[in-house]
Order: sequence, then structure tokens, then C-alpha cells
Amino acid sequence: MSTKHRKAMIITSILLLFLGAVFIFLENVFYQYIDENGVLRESFFMPLGFLSIFIGLFFLLIIAIIKLMSRKNNMQ
Repeated sequence: MSTKHRKAMIITSILLLFLGAVFIFLENVFYQYIDENGVLRESFFMPLGFLSIFIGLFFLLIIAIIKLMSRKNNMQ
């Protein structure tokens, strides 16, 4: 993986982590309430937030694995 692609992947993963945090914040501040029947009402911000965070962490894990593998190959 070239340095240019690795940097783009890092930026994408950081952006996804930030976006996930913003989605979860918006869910907790604005869109969560209990209606008159006692049912919790939520929007799609919570699942989108967790999905964004999961994908961002997955990208960071892939980057770390690739970096470790390239170091291992350079040492041999």
C-alpha cells in the first residue's frame, strides 16, 4: 500500500470516527424521548453512529496490520 493510500485511509477512518461521535451526540441531545405510552422513540442517528465508529476502527485496524506486516517483511 502506498503512502498516499495509507494517508487517505487514515483520514477517512478519523473522519468516520468523528462523524460517528457526532451522530451519537445528536441522538442523545435531540432525538431520544419517551412517548405517552411509555415507548422509547429513537432516530437512525444511533445506528449510523455505531456503524461509522465500527467502520473507522476497522480501517485503523487494517492500517495497523498492513504496517506491521510491512515492517516484518523489511526486517527479513
